[in-house]
Amino acid sequence: MVFEILRITVKTPILQIAPETGRLPVQFVIGTTESYERMNQASQALMDKALRSGTFAYMDTDLKIDKPQTTTEIDRDKAAQLGLTMRDIGDALASMLSRGYVNYFSLAGRSCKVIPQVMQRDRLNAGQLRNYYINTAGGASIPVSTFVRLRTDVVPESLNHFQQLNSATISAVPASGVTLGKAPDTLKNLSKDVLPQGYSIDYSGESRQFVQESSVLIVTFFFALIIIFLALAALFESFRDPFIVLVSVPMSICGAMIFISLGVGGASLNIYTEVVLRRA
Repeated sequence: MVFEILRITVKTPILQIAPETGRLPVQFVIGTTESYERMNQASQALMDKALRSGTFAYMDTDLKIDKPQTTTEIDRDKAAQLGLTMRDIGDALASMLSRGYVNYFSLAGRSCKVIPQVMQRDRLNAGQLRNYYINTAGGASIPVSTFVRLRTDVVPESLNHFQQLNSATISAVPASGVTLGKAPDTLKNLSKDVLPQGYSIDYSGESRQFVQESSVLIVTFFFALIIIFLALAALFESFRDPFIVLVSVPMSICGAMIFISLGVGGASLNIYTEVVLRRA
């Protein structure tokens, strides 16, 4: 027997109490050419290990395989024996289930669409498809259940891609006391042990911006020191005095911060101490 497959997606509402994924500070992207089912297993294993590490307070992923999808398999040989062609079946199902209109009519001075469609109570679920009837060229009415078989599977809510690869984005909130720089590094180190061969990692959102900017911070700081040194050299007309200033000023600030951090005399970091430090 030869079957023609027609997919009908049945959407069900999903209640989600967790915070919105797109606004979480940590965005860790897993990419691969493998199926979403295998990628979901790898991402769940990574999330379980990351949560056990104590670095994260909350984690979620945008890859959710929880949407039911009904696949309609049509026995073409049996349909042909009943006098039906695949075009007849396709046109009939499209007319009964789609929202396409065929014409307009006038009602109370208004133009309204003519939509050939079964009643809403007869298309609430995929199982009601078996109760439909299709007319053959000879005028006979054949029930769809005669040549149709339904199969329900669970598929991902959305097929996400990143850098042209199948992707799953893990969104997370760092635990109290964990910096934004440590959280992505933790996921990166854990992914080396958890993710199978052929998986790639990347970042998105704030994490991507943080990783990209932190890589050029050292270079920017180095060039800033050169510019400051040259400006001081032109001001003092000497290459020795700028070097003394660049060494002594940070050391004096660190010395003042020691007493503030120790709380000597009730000292604390406030607007007044910042003004004194800047003047120093």
